[in-house]
Amino acid sequence: KGLLEKIVAVESCVYLSNQLVSLIPHIKECLENASLADTYFSDQLSVVYSLRDYLYLSSINNLIGLDAVLAAISKIKWDIKEVRSQHSEYVDALIQRFNEFSLKFDHLSGIVPIESDVKNKIWSIAFQSAAYLFVEGFSNAKKCTNEGRALMQLDYRQFVLKTEKLTDMRPIPCQDFVTTYIKAFYIPESELEGWVGAHQEYSAAQLSALVNAVAYSNNKARQKLNNIVNDLQSKIRR
Repeated sequence: KGLLEKIVAVESCVYLSNQLVSLIPHIKECLENASLADTYFSDQLSVVYSLRDYLYLSSINNLIGLDAVLAAISKIKWDIKEVRSQHSEYVDALIQRFNEFSLKFDHLSGIVPIESDVKNKIWSIAFQSAAYLFVEGFSNAKKCTNEGRALMQLDYRQFVLKTEKLTDMRPIPCQDFVTTYIKAFYIPESELEGWVGAHQEYSAAQLSALVNAVAYSNNKARQKLNNIVNDLQSKIRR
């Protein structure tokens, strides 16, 4: 899927940008207005690091195949009446995909040596993608009981316990992104407005799902909160 080629290309750009940074003091000495160098390089070099994440993300998602897992999550019935001790089947499928990704990544590392910080960066993006996958899947639930929320927590915890063995990273990144979202369904309706305003890391659809679940019996409150969600998202897009 081109991950190895992207690693070589992106890290080469990162190396060159670091070299340019080291040359900035010398470049300033040649300029009448030294501040121009700061302005130019801060704008141009920052792009390298932002592109790094996006380029790796596309290959990682393709290699792991997260879309198929999201479809499996959407088939789960979360309106259960009893607390379960066994996690959902889609979790095993996702863990298997991460195991396969680990083997492929190790194979790539045997072809071209990959520095530990680059490996950690790629694993961090992989776990970030998984965290978003869980939240996106949970937010699509049409009906969900407290027992269903408990199953969500069990599912994600099982994933973390099994996949943390694949890397030396501790703790696994982005766990709070998932657990915070699940726990939000238990907060009182009166506190929901403040919570929504403080958690703009979630998408409008994810926040709306939370609002509609918590304030399902209060049409006025639900409408107000959804308006807040839409307003927050429009500000972010600007």
